[in-house]
Amino acid sequence: MPDSESAEETLRLVLEKQPKNSQAWARLLILQLDQEADTSKILKTASLFIEASKHSPESLNLVAKVFYMKGNNKWLSHAKSLALEALEKEPDKWLFAHTLVSILGAEGEWTEALEIAKPFLQNKQAIEDNLNETIEFYIEVAAAGHAVKVLEVLQGTEAYEVLESLVVGLRLLGEKVQVAKEIFEVGKDVKNEIRSRQS
Repeated sequence: MPDSESAEETLRLVLEKQPKNSQAWARLLILQLDQEADTSKILKTASLFIEASKHSPESLNLVAKVFYMKGNNKWLSHAKSLALEALEKEPDKWLFAHTLVSILGAEGEWTEALEIAKPFLQNKQAIEDNLNETIEFYIEVAAAGHAVKVLEVLQGTEAYEVLESLVVGLRLLGEKVQVAKEIFEVGKDVKNEIRSRQS
């Protein structure tokens, strides 16, 4: 406990000098979540960070992501409201949408998550810029039992070509596929990842 107390003290000193340092705020929140600190203390830290950043969509998204990734299920409702607010401020930002759809997925709201993600599939550049996050999201959706729906959503979009290995992996779950060997191999890896998450 003394190490975490000194880490918290150090982070607070950094924040006194640099109140807009988002990495320090995130680390402080993570530290408090890891320590399972009092809920009011964690919410106060989140609120101070958001206020220091003037409610920027980046800060809202960062806090939402920290709550989603480091907190337990009791933090999902807080994460969801912050992610919604970030996306409302910048509705065209896939990174913010990705945070929200990941949270919705954690709540089991896959249909709503797919609907929110759908418009971004027409933005090839956004998908290319966030390729790993995009593939990870669709693997999670498929692993939750919605592989057919993911294929339907991807069909005819700008992202279809960019996500070809994902598409092949999804198709391999239910049929034989004829594609280039390299794409087939990556597709098999995707299929295996989906299967491993289903068990």
